[in-house]
Amino acid sequence: MQKPKPPPPPPPKKSIVSERCFAISVTLTLVLMCALGIPLAAILPPRTVEQLPINIIVPLYMSPDFSNWDPLYDAAIRYENTNFTVIVNPANGPGTPPEPGYVYVQAIQRLNQLPNVQAVGYIQTNRGNRTNETVYSDIDVYGQWAKKHQLGVHGIFFHHTPVEDSPHNRGYLKNITKAVRNTTGILAPQTVIFNPGAIPNVNLTHAGADVTIIYEGSYFTVPKQEELKTRLSNITGTRPNYGMLVLAMPTNIRRPDLRRLINDARRDIGYLYATDLYEGYYENWGGKWWDFVDLVPS
Repeated sequence: MQKPKPPPPPPPKKSIVSERCFAISVTLTLVLMCALGIPLAAILPPRTVEQLPINIIVPLYMSPDFSNWDPLYDAAIRYENTNFTVIVNPANGPGTPPEPGYVYVQAIQRLNQLPNVQAVGYIQTNRGNRTNETVYSDIDVYGQWAKKHQLGVHGIFFHHTPVEDSPHNRGYLKNITKAVRNTTGILAPQTVIFNPGAIPNVNLTHAGADVTIIYEGSYFTVPKQEELKTRLSNITGTRPNYGMLVLAMPTNIRRPDLRRLINDARRDIGYLYATDLYEGYYENWGGKWWDFVDLVPS
């Protein structure tokens, strides 16, 4: 008769002491990292850390003819949890009053039906050399648009605002900001965006703008994250008050590299646009539009 096999040995008991030591060491490491100012994002996988939101700012300087705006409509519908701030520019400004041409009217009305889109009107300031009266006139024309159903804009994008400090420039920026706030036809929240294209003198950051575009230029000269953080520490404002327009990305840029650009930017800014076009940056969509809008929420 065959003898029964002995039962297998019990599994080794886990050491409670070693588990406690491991937990304590992890806790102490995290505490030390926080004390040294090292972000958790530096060691945790990207999806472990909650992503800071990015508002996609779109300089829409192309005509809506021939379904040119369809990629924007489609993106806003597909990515309904992403906010889009769209700069409309019928004629290097609002054009002749009281409203733009029929094609623009229809296209902007369609934009304003999308809950995650806010249209703002484009106005050139020529570094503060365009007269206040001319700028006020453009603001007033945009305000008149609101008389037509769903045609109004929700703020103004002031292009080429001053970078250097002077009493004239300080007063100029305060005056045009005040004009937007006092124009009833500019719809809430009456967003004011300055685009100096670079970090302006600190004295120009007290004029009341909601957003300042602190970089407009090539992908290859985008400030490194630490450099940008240091430079922004010298001016007033927080992350949601800053934006960047990144141009001329490599046409063959890989998704991981584009993701890195977006995630580095989101640490310090709240508004971003990126394109691989090397000319006519805002007059077409480029080849990386869909990769860009797809990676912003991730």
